Amino acid sequence: MGRKKIIIWILCAAMSQMAHNTVTGNLWETERAQTEAAAGRSMYQRTESAQPEYIITEHPFLSFADMEPGEERSQVFSIWNTGEEDSAYYFSIQARENIAWELTKAGDFYSCGKVLQNPMKLTELTPNEHIVFQLTVKNTGDGIETAVPVFSRE
Repeated sequence: MGRKKIIIWILCAAMSQMAHNTVTGNLWETERAQTEAAAGRSMYQRTESAQPEYIITEHPFLSFADMEPGEERSQVFSIWNTGEEDSAYYFSIQARENIAWELTKAGDFYSCGKVLQNPMKLTELTPNEHIVFQLTVKNTGDGIETAVPVFSRE
């Protein structure tokens, strides 16, 4: 039953983004990016890095490696507290200054920036509580860049 809830949350987040893109006129660009991502993933190399068990995605977390100038990639994910105690979750991103990032939390803007020196608190969840985020990373430089999102608990 829990897995069905996760899938429903992810689908709701995707539909929310699609509705937003329809209103703002970005629908075709979003559909193109989603089609390219779904068709073989050749354009976006995926890393099988250690995805923490509390980060829930439909597929392995998207790689933000070797991004071309002006390229933007997004990942929808959910943080789920499967423990028995309240837990805080943190985010940081390892990248050079040419990488810009933005986070939305439950469909609303949460934070954005460039270099993130210290981990930022994303949320604090009670047992069995979860929340959906979307991370968007963009290469604002003139060369190929890489970003590595890092998630941690307390």
